[in-house]
Amino acid sequence: MELIPALTNYLKSYETQARIKAQFTVTGDEQLLFPRTKIFLFRIIQEALSNVQKHAKADRVSIKLEINLEMLRVTISDNGIGFDMDAVLRDPDKWDHFGIRGIIERAKLVGGAGHIDSKQGRGTTITVEVPLMNKETSEDGQD
Repeated sequence: MELIPALTNYLKSYETQARIKAQFTVTGDEQLLFPRTKIFLFRIIQEALSNVQKHAKADRVSIKLEINLEMLRVTISDNGIGFDMDAVLRDPDKWDHFGIRGIIERAKLVGGAGHIDSKQGRGTTITVEVPLMNKETSEDGQD
């Protein structure tokens, strides 16, 4: 899967369907990513954008993808209503309701980590970081 074209096409349909303006920026070369990582990343971004559409009441979202030799970082930020992170963290049902568990678990499955920052009235930012020199590299004998 070619990640950048797939995301670009997905975002075009997302903007039309959700009526939310999406800004997509990329730095780096997606050829540094394993196919498995690309698929998981695509699913993480889909879940995050679904959350924006369902919960955020946002009219803008930005997706920033940064790829370098050591790290992949994706940041998804919206200008929506945000939510009380402390309340969500205390209630496991809300983790599932907002799709937070899926985002965090998918990041872990490719050796990365996810972080969510939100405040009521100030939008939400999701950051996922995946080291590119990880266990997957060693298993493939490419280290």
